[in-house]
Amino acid sequence: MNEERDISKAHPRLQKVWKYLEKQYPKRHPDDPVPFLTQVYRKRETQEAYYAQGRESLTSVNARRKKAGLPPIKDVENKIITKARPGLSKHERSPAEAFDIAFVKKGTKSTLDWSERLFAQAYHIMKGIEPGLRWGKYFSSIVDLPHFEI
Repeated sequence: MNEERDISKAHPRLQKVWKYLEKQYPKRHPDDPVPFLTQVYRKRETQEAYYAQGRESLTSVNARRKKAGLPPIKDVENKIITKARPGLSKHERSPAEAFDIAFVKKGTKSTLDWSERLFAQAYHIMKGIEPGLRWGKYFSSIVDLPHFEI
């Protein structure tokens, strides 16, 4: 398993939240795409590359992404995607205190759906068992729909 998507790298409270969501989401929303983890733990090189986006030249960003083992991005993608400086992201903690999710259409491996409605449904399920859960939609500095943290 990809270390950065391994739920065992997350804080036990987040592991519980994720396992609950995995079981409950398809039951409560059987016709919707299903959630999957896109990131749990984030190594420092990855955070450095993400933080550079929108702040440095495309050449510099892609050099950082290459160092982190990430694919290059195009100029239109070189925009700010995180406010967390390297060393300050909850993804970088051990155990990780954050995870990101996406939604994939059932029966496919690559048809993603980024509808806010899906993230909101997931948040309400997870918040039911973890009142301290924070959703990136409500961050004051950046809207981050896929991000959930304790």
